[in-house]
Amino acid sequence: MYAKHTLKTTGKDVWLRALPYSDWEEIEEMRIAQVEEAVALAEACKTERVNLIMLKLNAAIRKRKLAAGLQQADEVLGTLSTPEAREVEAIIDRLTFAEVVPENLSDAGDGSATASE
Repeated sequence: MYAKHTLKTTGKDVWLRALPYSDWEEIEEMRIAQVEEAVALAEACKTERVNLIMLKLNAAIRKRKLAAGLQQADEVLGTLSTPEAREVEAIIDRLTFAEVVPENLSDAGDGSATASE
């Protein structure tokens, strides 16, 4: 579910959500594949290519994360400045990796976690 967030840098409102698991998993698979490629290049003493691979990985992850966490990303991204886009990415990360505590669970999550409780 998307929620409205006001950017501190400019006051612009954007609608964001935590990454759905499938998108997070896809990003992790991208990361693993690129790191494996970088390791192979490093072992072949092609360090200049390792740096390029890692830069490409960071850009691909950022693009995928913004597309999955920002409502109407195709329309909104073109209107954001670089500082705004970086702030949006940071908010998505905070939402995605928020600690699970009783205060941020829905009523559907109430109840015993195991049969022994």
